[in-house]
Amino acid sequence: MQVKARRSLLALAAVALVVAAGCTYPTAARPACADAILEDWTNGALQPAYPADCYDAAIDALPEDLRAYTSAADDISRVAVAAGRVAPTRELASAHADETSVRAVPPALVFLVAFVTALTATGLGAALLRRRRTR
Repeated sequence: MQVKARRSLLALAAVALVVAAGCTYPTAARPACADAILEDWTNGALQPAYPADCYDAAIDALPEDLRAYTSAADDISRVAVAAGRVAPTRELASAHADETSVRAVPPALVFLVAFVTALTATGLGAALLRRRRTR
């Protein structure tokens, strides 16, 4: 019975790992010019020389720390407005994102939950095996 329980436990852990590895979310590829805009902003050399969708993509691609602690979004919007490519009343909060670029749950969180679940299942299985051995 112990060998059967171990096999079941290993199978459960393998299934949990396969599920965790298979949980990926699609992301829309952003234009290369969005990366160039972010790099220009980082270097302090942002110029109004890009298409309008590049400015929008750069603002959407800003990491949360840059968005929260710097003026990057405002600076990029200001350059886009100065270039006459984006209307000055653009609302970031009300901008509609493409469905493929929105992630309901970050993949890192999915992997963490799967790992904790597999670890918990392994611990419970080991505890059950120890309990059966002592009887």
